Order: sequence, then structure tokens, then C-alpha cells
Amino acid sequence: MQQDRKNAYRHVRPVHYHHCSPSRSFRVEKRASFTKHTYPESPQYVEVVVKKGLFGKKTKKLVLKTKTTGKGKTGKKKKKKHGKHYALKKFLAKLVIVGFIIWAILKYVFVVMILYGNYMFPAVRDGDLVIAYKLQSAITNDIVVYSHDGETRIGRVVAKENAIIRFDSETETYSINGVTPTEEIFYTTTQADDADIEYPYTVPAGCVYILNDHRDDKTDSRTYEAVRTSDIQGVVVFVIRRRGF
Repeated sequence: MQQDRKNAYRHVRPVHYHHCSPSRSFRVEKRASFTKHTYPESPQYVEVVVKKGLFGKKTKKLVLKTKTTGKGKTGKKKKKKHGKHYALKKFLAKLVIVGFIIWAILKYVFVVMILYGNYMFPAVRDGDLVIAYKLQSAITNDIVVYSHDGETRIGRVVAKENAIIRFDSETETYSINGVTPTEEIFYTTTQADDADIEYPYTVPAGCVYILNDHRDDKTDSRTYEAVRTSDIQGVVVFVIRRRGF
């Protein structure tokens, strides 16, 4: 019977528990598990260095590639594959965005125009590029861009609503509320005799009185009365001289 037992258990490897402590057995089991899962032959794993604690030891660990952020063994990020004509589509998209921004600025913020004529000489001359700011309210002595009968013009605001304007034909000057304004204008200011406007003239509410700097050109409020503030498109903030100085 003893011989039969020896034959039955001859392939079983004896375990000597007295050679290792429980803690050592745990370390050996952990090392074996680490070895088993840290060095697989499958190419789906990537080796990653992990540092435990501030002064801890560095350990190597394998993780699945699917858990990484698209990085391979070299640590470089994979490049995205773009379709055909990707660069052209990107350029056209940027062009559309820039065009929309410029359109919005020109429609809601600035007015850009070229002056034809010398009726605002010498402040603005024929051929000058004028830039006006829409988001600013006009005050006295401002040069503004306004519209009249479908035409865009430029003029200087000399009086606002409720102001009383008189012209003196003897001195060829005008007064606002009894005071002659101080201006750097080289031309005499007279009223338009052909216009059907009675003086003294009171500027209506919601309107401004506009004169040309070249006072011999009377196509301003002396001819078609005061201009509504709603017809003012913007206050001139910049003038670019294009035909000499």
C-alpha cells in the first residue's frame, strides 16, 4: 500500500513551508504576478515608468495602448489623417470668417468713403479717404458723414436743436443764440438767397445745423434746412490725404 501511494504522488513537488516566512511568500507571489502581467509578448501593451511618492522608487508598468492618449512605444502623438483638399478648405473657412468680421465692422462700427469735391476744403479735400465712427454722438464743431436725398455727404455741425441762427449780411457772419462762433474758416458765411428759409431760424428738435467749411458752397443746411440726427452716419475720426498735402 505504501508503494501505491508513492506511485500516485511521485509527480507532486513537495512544498517546504519551513524555508519561507508568510511575508516572503507574499512577496514571491506578488513578484510572480508582476512578472506575469508586466512582460507580456502581446504588442498591445506599452511600457510606462511610474514613480511612487516624492522620493519613491521608479517602477515600470505595462498598460494597454487603448488606455493611452494615442501614443505608441516612442511616446509621440499620432498624427490625424485629414481628407483631400483639407488645407484649401481650412483657408477658405478662415477667409469667410475674416470677410464676415470686416463686413460687420464696416456695417455697424465704421463708415469708409472717399470725398469728391472741395466743399469741405481745407479740412477735407477732394479725393481724401474719410473714416467715420458710428458709435459716437455728434457734438458742435464735429465733422460728420450724413445722408441727404440718397446722397452721402460730409459737413460740420455748427448748432444743435433749439439753437437760434441769424445771418448778418453787412458783416457776412452768422450768430448762434446771439453769439458769433469762433472758427478757423477763411471764408465769409452768408445765407442762401435762393432757399426758402426764414431767419432767425430755430433748429428743430432731433436735428442739427450743418455748414460746409468752404462757405461759398451753400449746399448745406442753408439750402435744405437742418439735418435729422438719424441721418448722421458717423463722426469723422480719421482722414487719409491721397492727392498731396
